[in-house]
Amino acid sequence: MMRVIDPLLRHLHSQGKLSRILYTLKGQIVVSEDSDDVGRGAVNRKSMNITAETDIGRVLEDFETYRVLYHEIETTNGSQLLLNRQLKWIDEAGKEHKVGPDIHATVGETDMFWAAELKGGADPAGSDEHWKTATEALDRIIRAAEATNRDKPQLSFIATILVDRVARDAQDWIDQGKLTSVYNLTQMYENVEEMNRFLEDMNRFLGYTD
Repeated sequence: MMRVIDPLLRHLHSQGKLSRILYTLKGQIVVSEDSDDVGRGAVNRKSMNITAETDIGRVLEDFETYRVLYHEIETTNGSQLLLNRQLKWIDEAGKEHKVGPDIHATVGETDMFWAAELKGGADPAGSDEHWKTATEALDRIIRAAEATNRDKPQLSFIATILVDRVARDAQDWIDQGKLTSVYNLTQMYENVEEMNRFLEDMNRFLGYTD
């Protein structure tokens, strides 16, 4: 997750679009002057306001030293990027539909404008299983949106590696309109164009249209 979020934070900060990070540090806790405690009973959960003067590189280095668990990222347009957060949607019959993607964005009044499943692991043999697990979660979102008369969120799949068969299946999902985009995390770190594609897409997924 850090390999996905860290370049995004640098990108948003460089564009003046990052306003706050909600996080937990595991291990030794170092509290900086611009950090405030949030969450009763969770003394190691912090909220850091971000300004143009914030040294985001130093912040991320500290986070990596103490092992960070991101919870929420806020942008200057009021959008939020939420990690591992479950939502409950209620249909007209009063039935509850639970959806909990790895990452999702709220934009304006839309509580899930975009969502993604993130699957790690460097073993190609596990790629099929990761894709199966991801599609099950994404299908639940699609079904829940239909059942509750919501617009289907834009959906993405992010994987550490993509074997050819999974890449073909993912393209089929894109062709069917079920999936918006797919990202290969390894290629993102090896190819600046792939990283830029992801970052530019995230601007749109967070409600920025400039």
